[in-house]
Amino acid sequence: MRRVFASNLILLLAINAIVKPLYLFGVDLGVQNAVGTEEYGMYMTWFSFAFLFGVIYDLGLQNYNAVTLAKTPELLRQRLPLMLSLKLALSLAYAAVVLAAAYLFDANTRELQLVSLAVGYHACLSILQLLRTNLGAQESYRFNSIVSVIDRLLLILVIGSLLLNPAWHDWITIELFFIAQIITLLITIGVALSGTYLSAGQKWWSSKGSEVGGLLKQSLPYGLSLLLSTVFTRIDMVMLEQMLEKGYHTAGVYAASFRLLDGVNMVGYMFATLLIPMLSKLVEAKAPARPLLQQAGGYMVAFSVGVAVFTMFNAMEIMSLLYKESTYEWSVVLQCLIWAAVSIGLTYVYGSFLLSHQKIASINWIFFAGLVLNVVLNFILIPIHGALGAAIATVATQGLVAGGQWLLSLRILKNEPSIGRWWPLPAYVMGCLLVGFGIFQAELGVLLALILQILACLLLGFATGILADFSALLKSRVVER
Repeated sequence: MRRVFASNLILLLAINAIVKPLYLFGVDLGVQNAVGTEEYGMYMTWFSFAFLFGVIYDLGLQNYNAVTLAKTPELLRQRLPLMLSLKLALSLAYAAVVLAAAYLFDANTRELQLVSLAVGYHACLSILQLLRTNLGAQESYRFNSIVSVIDRLLLILVIGSLLLNPAWHDWITIELFFIAQIITLLITIGVALSGTYLSAGQKWWSSKGSEVGGLLKQSLPYGLSLLLSTVFTRIDMVMLEQMLEKGYHTAGVYAASFRLLDGVNMVGYMFATLLIPMLSKLVEAKAPARPLLQQAGGYMVAFSVGVAVFTMFNAMEIMSLLYKESTYEWSVVLQCLIWAAVSIGLTYVYGSFLLSHQKIASINWIFFAGLVLNVVLNFILIPIHGALGAAIATVATQGLVAGGQWLLSLRILKNEPSIGRWWPLPAYVMGCLLVGFGIFQAELGVLLALILQILACLLLGFATGILADFSALLKSRVVER
């Protein structure tokens, strides 16, 4: 299983390493520079507002589907029509609730239009993610990797074309950006459906209300987990807008750093798409999971710590390079917020392990603690420190959640023999910090600093043993049934 994970991970990372950065720093960043910080802050505020209600359109279906199908793949053909029918019904309910909530928040006509578009985007993305769990259960890893970038690739072609020509910049609005994202998601959904296995003559939907209701009841505990994690990861953007006089502008400043964090988090999400079905199969077979978990955790730590260290020492140069309106304040927010990437990455790894064991109640308690801490810290810190306060709250919250999931995972693994030692992680972090500080003092420029930091991370990873299994990436072939 470790060989399968390593070989498919390198394909997934290779594809996304080209497309996702082009989208984030070419298209998404280009849109913010084209429309301005305040306008983009409005986009992100209503994007996050709609996302807060995401539990309604999912109710845990995605994670429930990923775990149970991996253990019992033969359920795929029977369950898919039920899942799609339920998804469509929930999406309609989601739209009604979000629009009603926006109206109660005194949203004006334009803001209602934006939140309507955000609803369409999130509903389409949820359907696509559900279909991708089916592809994972089929072990169609290569096809799933391709599906993961189709929508972004199309956006690069469409929006990127407008951004390349200054004469067309007036055409770019946040409404156009939303519409383009929805259309590309619909196209990607069609591609995902084409690769999903169904029996001959089987329909894509189901009218069996009792079976749909039974499926909904089984997924509800996963839905609570989604609700809690969604709120504490996205409420900061909404609180910034509500609590500060220049709320949209401050939300735009925070969004500028959050974009970089989001880019790093995509790697963690890729890990999870592979780990959940693989770990679920190991659990079903009663096979040891510690080797795969430690391998994935090592890769994640090596990547996220290296990125955080480089970003912290080069934040001013990075923000000046990316954003026309950036100031020193922007770089300070980034220096703090980027460290959340380490905890979030480990949450993807250990969260996947806990999901494979269906420890949903424990996960929910950890998320609830994170939500309480996040809201309290935001209330205290945002009025004083603005976007930086939200960043501090995010780092603290994600650290609590990652630590809780790690401790719970150790309890589950107590009967498995321990492998490795405790010292590689602190040694690797300290080594990266020392190298990063030395490069920063030498004032070598961002590009050369990046190259040297990557080389240092690789050497330190091998020296400490964090990347001890990295050779599997070079020796393995992509494995797909």
